[in-house]
Amino acid sequence: METSCKTTSMPLSLIIFSPRTPSSPSPSKSPATQGRSLLANEPKKRSADPFELLAAMDDRDRLVKAMTQLPERLQLVLQLFFVEELNLTEISQLLDVSVPRVHQLRSQALGKLKQLLEAE
Repeated sequence: METSCKTTSMPLSLIIFSPRTPSSPSPSKSPATQGRSLLANEPKKRSADPFELLAAMDDRDRLVKAMTQLPERLQLVLQLFFVEELNLTEISQLLDVSVPRVHQLRSQALGKLKQLLEAE
């Protein structure tokens, strides 16, 4: 059974691995570098190795399986921090708890996640 996220109606497994939208260029770039193509700094893409693709899929599956075993509140904290990219202060405001408590919840979630992944 997949847990839904509180902020969206998508299942957690879909949210964890949804592609991110590219961030906008930094406004602090100098005028000399603003005219350059953003692709100039991108590493050359090579064709994906089938083994690497399978290994990445297996890693994602293991991660999703382990995350669904966490309590819902810990899942939410990880999702807000790693997927939604909210900082601890923003998460504390959403959950109506202190920033140190969010840090504690994130640490607890990562510790439990590590134990679950190592137990496999």
